[in-house]
Amino acid sequence: ILSNASGPIHVEIDQNGNAWFVNLLTSEIGRISGDGSIKFFEISGLASVDNTRPINVIPGPDGKIWVTVEGNNDASIPSDFDPITETFIGYQQSTSKGAGGAVGATKDSIWFQYQEKSLEELTIDQNGRQSQTSFALPEIGQRVMHRITRGPEGNMWFTSLMQDTVSVLTTDNA
Repeated sequence: ILSNASGPIHVEIDQNGNAWFVNLLTSEIGRISGDGSIKFFEISGLASVDNTRPINVIPGPDGKIWVTVEGNNDASIPSDFDPITETFIGYQQSTSKGAGGAVGATKDSIWFQYQEKSLEELTIDQNGRQSQTSFALPEIGQRVMHRITRGPEGNMWFTSLMQDTVSVLTTDNA
């Protein structure tokens, strides 16, 4: 048991074997090291307005831990966490209701999924965000996307749970 009513919802393993997870109800991410020790990192800037909370964690190719947030995404909401400095860096998003995220086909590509509107590709380097590209999706009715993953060919696969649909976006890297 991690803590009372913390609501762990998503877990991923980084390249060092640490398990990273988000606590839905306490606005924090956690790390379980190989020796079993647990450490929590509070995400500042998340308001309880509009059900804003962390929903997904993604170990990036640069060693940083990326976090997607559902609810109101404003300038104060972080997108990545540096485990060495134990600090968050925020990236303002143009859409809200973030859900899943995944590393893309190239080392500088992080993909985010928004629950109803689009897939977003964020390119990064040692200085942070370089560009963000939005990929609009066809209208299929109420769409609640929740998870995304990169296929072996480089395409991005994602779910739309309100439509009982699994879809794929063909990328230039496929």
